[in-house]
Amino acid sequence: MTESTFAGIANILSAMPAHQPWDDRTSTVYAMVMKDWDDVLAQKATMKALMTRKWRPTPSELREIALQMKRIHVPNQTMHEQVRHVVIFHPPSERKEAAERLIKQGKISPLVPDLVERMGGWKSAGLMTEDELSRKIEQETEKCLESGAVDHMLSTPMPMLEGVTETKMIGQ
Repeated sequence: MTESTFAGIANILSAMPAHQPWDDRTSTVYAMVMKDWDDVLAQKATMKALMTRKWRPTPSELREIALQMKRIHVPNQTMHEQVRHVVIFHPPSERKEAAERLIKQGKISPLVPDLVERMGGWKSAGLMTEDELSRKIEQETEKCLESGAVDHMLSTPMPMLEGVTETKMIGQ
C-alpha cells in the first residue's frame, strides 16, 4: 500500500470512535498489518468499516472485512459447493486449471486451491463422500485462513470484470 493511501485510511480510522485513542503506536500497528494490501482493497475495506461499524475495527476485524470483500472467506457450505462444482464438471486432470479460471472470473474463492491441497488434492476431493468433504472443509478452512497464502491474496488487486456490477459465486 502506498503512503498516501495509508494517510487517507489513517484519517478515516482516527475519526472513528474507539476505546483506545489514535496515536503513533496505533497508527503503526495498522500500517504494519496493512502494508502489503492492495490500495483499492484497503480503501474499500476501510470505507465498509466506516459505513457499517459503530466503533473503529481492530486490525484483525479490518482484515476479516478485506477477506470477505475479496471473497476469500466464504461460508463452509459455499466452499463445499464450489469444490463439488469443480469436481463434478471437470475431469481430474483439468480441475486445477479450471479452479484457477473460476477464481479469475470471481466464481469461486481464491482459497479453494489451498484448501483442496490440504485435503489431499483434487483427485482425493473427488473421491470423498458429501459428509467427508464437508467435514474436511470445516477442519481445514481455519488453517487456510491463518496461512501466509491468505496474506498474499490481500496484496493482489481485486478482480474487475468488465460490464459486470456484481458476479455471483458458485454456491450463492
